[in-house]
Amino acid sequence: MIPRCLRLNRLVPTKFGVSVVSKAERPLFQARILDGKNQIRSLENDAFFAQRRIEFECPDDFASIKLHASFNVMLQSRPFEQSHEKKLASAQQRHANGARAPGKCTVHNLSSYKPNVAKTAVLNLGLTFNTGSETDRGKIICAVKNALSLVELSRRDAARTRAVSVLSSFRHLQPSPLTSAELQVVKSLCNNKDIVIFSADKGNATVWLDTNDYVNKINAFLEDFSTFLPLRSDPTATLRGDLEKLLADVFRFVPPPQKTLYYSLLCNNGRAPAINGLNKIHKTGVPIRPIVHFTRSPLNKLSAYLHRTLSPLVGKSETQSRNSDNFIDKVRDMVLDDNVVLASFDVRSLSTSVPVGLAIDVCKTALKSDQSLSDRTAIDVPDLLRLLKFCLENTYFIFRSKCYKQVHGIAMGSSVSVTVANLTMEGVENQGSHFI
Repeated sequence: MIPRCLRLNRLVPTKFGVSVVSKAERPLFQARILDGKNQIRSLENDAFFAQRRIEFECPDDFASIKLHASFNVMLQSRPFEQSHEKKLASAQQRHANGARAPGKCTVHNLSSYKPNVAKTAVLNLGLTFNTGSETDRGKIICAVKNALSLVELSRRDAARTRAVSVLSSFRHLQPSPLTSAELQVVKSLCNNKDIVIFSADKGNATVWLDTNDYVNKINAFLEDFSTFLPLRSDPTATLRGDLEKLLADVFRFVPPPQKTLYYSLLCNNGRAPAINGLNKIHKTGVPIRPIVHFTRSPLNKLSAYLHRTLSPLVGKSETQSRNSDNFIDKVRDMVLDDNVVLASFDVRSLSTSVPVGLAIDVCKTALKSDQSLSDRTAIDVPDLLRLLKFCLENTYFIFRSKCYKQVHGIAMGSSVSVTVANLTMEGVENQGSHFI
């Protein structure tokens, strides 16, 4: 059991290289123990001579001083000793059993498959647990690049420089956080095509489901032909061409310094957004919540840009409540009759329930009344609305190699759709408040 502070980097990614480093860590640990013992002896020696000086200066009160000091030492050291003993016992148990402490994620098995204790223990770690010893630099760089696009232009270069410095310090090889037995469990679960494993819609929980049941639930959701229609082919290539034409037309009169935005919104390698479902285990029948992975869509960059442009307009309504505390502050001084009932309304399938025409009208009103819009974008309001309409109306996705088009509502999974939906709800609330 080598402490983390004494573990060495595995610079040679071979079995022999790892063995050499492991053997070097043991004498290093012994040297650390010996150094600690020497420090203890030195402190004990200093304490002995300090006691002799106090005894010489205060011979009558020395016994009381020593008793008081010993009592304070005991009070101060007891919490540390208990913490160290608990940590040592836990480490010894993990080392003896070859297992880690149980995870905090709850597993809900809704499938016909009966997992053993080892598989359940691995899934208790949660789906966000890092299972790889190798750092996936590609995914990290892509995530950092997307995050940098959200940084203010004046601070973007400095943020990029610091990000490059951090990325260059990543180690290529790290000890695997999973044991060999746990890795075999993960591999067997990945190879089992009869079950699907997803996180729950709410809460830190993992859900097992039979693949057939999962596919049937998604298909049942897509069989609402008043909302979704199957497509004969993948429209991604056509969508990319239409996007290029629209951007070229919009940016004709944009100042040259803003032309870099035109190239950043283009897409050359987009794919159809995929749909899957998260299980709502807190509801009867365990329905699914559809999730569209819009990050690989050709419109992802345009959606993110429109989201950044429109998001400052959200939350300015008088009916807006940031959280429960804000709601309590608003109703604290209200005097209500005994027959007043507090009702809570929830929108079912918000994205498919928001008409595109209504959403565009609400956004148009909000954009025209925004005095700081020119600070965020050089595109005028009519062209912004053209881009927004194009992004909201292209509502297609793919499931099991079959493409579908969403007939009603705004695009699911798009970042700007969330902003537009919130703006639309605020507009509806403002109109409805006049009748109350």
